[in-house]
Amino acid sequence: MPNPETFFTEAFMRWVIDRWVVIHSFRRVFRAGLSPAKPVVSAYAERIVREYLGAPENAELYIGAPEHRDETMTQLAHAMAAADIENSQASVDAASVVFAHAILDGAAFDCCRISSMIAPADWEVQIAARQVPLTVLKEASREEIVRDMVEKYVATLERESLLKKVDLLFARCQPAAGWSPMNNYAFNRARLEAFDQLRHDTIHGSGPRPIPNLDVELDYLSRTTFFLFGLLNHRYQLKVDLSYIARRSFGVSPAP
Repeated sequence: MPNPETFFTEAFMRWVIDRWVVIHSFRRVFRAGLSPAKPVVSAYAERIVREYLGAPENAELYIGAPEHRDETMTQLAHAMAAADIENSQASVDAASVVFAHAILDGAAFDCCRISSMIAPADWEVQIAARQVPLTVLKEASREEIVRDMVEKYVATLERESLLKKVDLLFARCQPAAGWSPMNNYAFNRARLEAFDQLRHDTIHGSGPRPIPNLDVELDYLSRTTFFLFGLLNHRYQLKVDLSYIARRSFGVSPAP
């Protein structure tokens, strides 16, 4: 079993910093390349339309007055280019939603694991109804049995929903109403549930589409990831080892 304090710092680095950097970099690079891409996309659409609709050998294939063909091709090329841009934005937004959900879900799971390692007794209520073989009772102490059963139970949470993981973590940490480890942030379970549904719809429902104000929502989810680790600090006084982060990120130790 990993050391809980070290695991806390490693998980914080993984979910709060490393993974979110990937999403933000992905979106920044896309936005930076969008303006230069537009004329390239437009030229491609124009070429494809002219190749298929403007070729003389295809003239008898289409309905419509020949004198309006050029105008029609221009309109179609513009529509195709606009659709390409919208589709690319939809793809970036869909990928961001799926990846952000995976980050938050992974952070919630690791936070549950850390809580169970620090305080297995906090999780006893989840295993209270489970039976223990008599041979195990004879060979192990109560504390050992509880720890083993809690570890096995928490391992099953990886397949559970994001909301269940968060609810279980809240039940262990029991923050006061409105508690927050940072300014300008308030946990909102309904907002998290709406994002969970958005991720489901993106994969299983309507599919990728441009999502208005997604950057605002991603900022909230990034803060929520930080919030989950704040819950562990609140309940168990766990702290991030800055010297570990410095060594891992830059290969140096900060001044004491």
